[in-house]
Amino acid sequence: MGSIGETQAMKFIIDTSLVIDKLRGGSRWDTFLRVVEKDAELFLPTVVIYELYSGQSTKQQTIRNKIQDLVKFFQRVDLTETVAKRSGELYRDAKEHFSLADYVIAATAMELGAEVVTLNKKHFEKISGVRIFDFENEI
Repeated sequence: MGSIGETQAMKFIIDTSLVIDKLRGGSRWDTFLRVVEKDAELFLPTVVIYELYSGQSTKQQTIRNKIQDLVKFFQRVDLTETVAKRSGELYRDAKEHFSLADYVIAATAMELGAEVVTLNKKHFEKISGVRIFDFENEI
């Protein structure tokens, strides 16, 4: 239990879109790191690793090396039964369906009390209850 006045570090779930942007030389990841608190906790659901390795470019060893170097930076979050159930419920109750991975990422964020950091805001906005890091207002 924390002491009075002690604040908890912000928690962020990193979406595949942000990692891909970084791998392709984009600047959004670096910009995010400049504005986020130094003690923030950064999580990467293992479903993001699945999505990264499903791309054709990962046939190249240099790309696989870049992915491996980048994912070391995060705390990994495996798919638990609790997250799987919540993901399924979110998918079941959605009016519009997206990638199953998006629902796993959203459910993981909800379970950890974290915000999703994504460049694909339009999908996550439609998932009830998920909090999204707002690049426009934070940066």
